[in-house]
Amino acid sequence: MKTIRTGSFEQLLIHKSFLVMKTKRLFTLFTTLIAFTAFGQNVITVDNSVGANAQYSDLQSAIDNASSGDTIYIHASELSYGNATIDKQLKLVGYGHSNTIKNTYLGSIILEDNASGSEFTGLYVLSGIDCQNSVTVINDLVFENCRFYALSFGSSFYAGCNNVLVKGCVVPSISGFATNMIITNNVLTRVYIDENYQSVTIRNNFFFHPSSGSPNCIINYSSANGSITAQNNIFYYTSASSSVAINVAGVIYEYCLSYTPNGTYEIMNGSNNLDNVNPLFVNVINNQYEADIDDFHLQAGSPAIGAGVNGFDIGLYDGSAFEFNNFGFTPGIPTVTITAITEQVAPGDNVEVTIQSNSN
Repeated sequence: MKTIRTGSFEQLLIHKSFLVMKTKRLFTLFTTLIAFTAFGQNVITVDNSVGANAQYSDLQSAIDNASSGDTIYIHASELSYGNATIDKQLKLVGYGHSNTIKNTYLGSIILEDNASGSEFTGLYVLSGIDCQNSVTVINDLVFENCRFYALSFGSSFYAGCNNVLVKGCVVPSISGFATNMIITNNVLTRVYIDENYQSVTIRNNFFFHPSSGSPNCIINYSSANGSITAQNNIFYYTSASSSVAINVAGVIYEYCLSYTPNGTYEIMNGSNNLDNVNPLFVNVINNQYEADIDDFHLQAGSPAIGAGVNGFDIGLYDGSAFEFNNFGFTPGIPTVTITAITEQVAPGDNVEVTIQSNSN
């Protein structure tokens, strides 16, 4: 906690230009520059808010003018930055995806040839990400602390993706042609594996299933060739249905937990599973993701604690250094909240501002 005193109200306005409204969080641009300069050649800023003085107000223009290896910092805004197409290695860093005031919104992102090595964090992509690389495989993609409508790694018409990490994201659907893909510490609905099942890892996720539709959370379209093994995941079904059939050909569950508060889950194919057992979350009460109230940590006494592979916990929090963040804030970049501010100040008097920072 720190108190800032300024000599005049005009000086306070300078401080407030960095704030996201009166009592909200901010990105510290200086820290952002330090954290991400090592990634590439330049750090480029984009802000489409009225009166902002970033380098660009249009995201696609920033992408078009960036060099391969650059980092693009996209400020929080009440407005969407629209659709983006990427054909080079870039790192896109947003503020977050589920803050109650402002987030970094995009319409969609299309990845084309030469986008290998790109990374995405702190973004809310309303229509999702689609790989449309027609010539060469896109390698080494990282999606972390983002929220997508869908994440698609192309179809048989495209070259596909390789070495993909999806971590700490909120995404209803992951699909497409990807090899060596790790899906971990996410809030998901469904994962569709078109092929290369043997190189896909699905571990320590929370599958928040909708109240309608197929109960199959993981679908292996290559089941005739072999099975995919899912480990340490929680499958939470919120339907009023009295019985939930989770099993599907080509999917083996190990050290997973299933639960429906309104009926029964069929016994999962596999071993060391907890079938239809309440995981005892700290707070999950509704049938949809709500960042401001959901708490997927396990209560003391939860049957999922220590019940995973090698004694790790089942669910989002596996005891590793990485922690799922409800709001999609980027690890290592602090957010700041104003907890008190002098509302009325006489000319020439000091203004006192109390702030609380979080290093995330």
